[in-house]
Amino acid sequence: MKKKLKEFLEQANQWIKANKRVAYPTLAVLFLLLVLIAWLSCGGSGQRHTSNLKPKEAMDSLETMLPKGSQVVARYPDDERLCLYYMNSGVLYRFDGVTKNLEEIVTGDYPSGSIHQAKLSVDEQYITLSVKGEDAYHLYRINTLNRNIVDLEQTKPLEKEVKEEEKVEKKPVEVKKDTVTVEAPKPEPKPEPERQDVLQDVMEEPVMTE
Repeated sequence: MKKKLKEFLEQANQWIKANKRVAYPTLAVLFLLLVLIAWLSCGGSGQRHTSNLKPKEAMDSLETMLPKGSQVVARYPDDERLCLYYMNSGVLYRFDGVTKNLEEIVTGDYPSGSIHQAKLSVDEQYITLSVKGEDAYHLYRINTLNRNIVDLEQTKPLEKEVKEEEKVEKKPVEVKKDTVTVEAPKPEPKPEPERQDVLQDVMEEPVMTE
């Protein structure tokens, strides 16, 4: 075996010397191919390593890579669930730490991106959702243990939209009386309207188990 390898190397060396113009470019191409193969091999190994992460490690990794504006609603490192729920752009997602699958939670016939709020119950078993419809918020509840979604058949009116003309602050009117100018009292500044907490009353009610 060693003798054959030595003879092959000698023949290769002779061929390179006799064909320098062709040999060096060919060797360069072979070298680049070997580098590419090695790089792809490392990449595949990295992907296998990511997919083989333990559930808790996978959830940690996902949290560090969540898109800007995302909000973690609930995280379950227990053996029963091993998952993470987070909100982004009106969509509630569930990441399974075991299968590494990411799915969108769908409620009723509402289009994607309609979820207004998502709140976790005190016992951390339920997630209550308010979904924005045409004229009201529709309420749903998710049981995170069995993943059942229950329609609470409750609605809350949409928050009143402030018209543009109402946003314009009226200037104080000067009232003239006996050549004495009296400035009308300035109206007290109204607080800026805050995001309506649709689920406040619902979350204070005792949780009914299914």
